[in-house]
Amino acid sequence: TTAGRAFLCRMLALVGSAKCVPALAALVCDPKTADAARTALEVIPGPEASAALRDALAALPGNAKAGLIGSIAARRDAAARPALAALKDQAAESAVVRGTAKRALESLTTT
Repeated sequence: TTAGRAFLCRMLALVGSAKCVPALAALVCDPKTADAARTALEVIPGPEASAALRDALAALPGNAKAGLIGSIAARRDAAARPALAALKDQAAESAVVRGTAKRALESLTTT
């Protein structure tokens, strides 16, 4: 169930490692489980989690994409700069996504 998947994501946020990133990457692309999965990926150490968040940018719309951008910024993922710069200026994206991408870029610049 969706609730069961959300619970598992919360547990993986506590004890997850790079080994669980592929499973979370699949869940982060599903709007029903995206928030729980991205929250777990945000705290799992290693480049695999950062890559999974970057890869999901194309899969999520609107507020879910804005949340994903926030997680990327929280991880201080400098490799996401090109993708964030593109989103910031993309007219097809919502104002929320463009604004979040702009703030994320600013936060990456100040580190």
